[in-house]
Amino acid sequence: MSSSNSSNNFGKLRAVANLTMTINTGETYGLIGPNGSGKTTLIRMMVGLSRPSGGTITILGERMPSRKVSPRLGYMPQLSALYLDLTAKENMRFFCNIYGLRGKEQSRRIQEMLERVDLADRANDVVGKFSGGMRQRLSLACALVHGPRLVVLDEPTVGVDPELRRSFWDYFAQLNSEGVTIIV
Repeated sequence: MSSSNSSNNFGKLRAVANLTMTINTGETYGLIGPNGSGKTTLIRMMVGLSRPSGGTITILGERMPSRKVSPRLGYMPQLSALYLDLTAKENMRFFCNIYGLRGKEQSRRIQEMLERVDLADRANDVVGKFSGGMRQRLSLACALVHGPRLVVLDEPTVGVDPELRRSFWDYFAQLNSEGVTIIV
């Protein structure tokens, strides 16, 4: 991932100003700053949901926004993108279908990710009845189910208990060792 003089404006407000940076494959990179400092705006530019007002962002060799990146990108937004009237497994199946995972591979990845986020026993429960932390865990599973090469997570451990938070960070380290880049 690289950014070259990227900026993003909302009218007269400059949310991101002339950002130049490079994140190497297999690294975890943290975006740190106070509320309103432009972190989420930068993330939205990285995943192609917002165009830079100036400069360029390149993800996995493609200038953003680019549809070519989507199958290799996992994104967990700050606010849940889950369907509350579906079960955990149905939500996972929905995201698998978007990424082209079908059949046995889909079933295997869903089970693997539900176990990873400690929700396998709640797979058939409606998400609307989940706690905030459980929804956060399921959102992470949905972002990772297709085995992306770049993962962008906006506050992934909010509402998650300390033990599971540690498990997440251990898993992120494992993903790094497999060449997956993570931006938090």
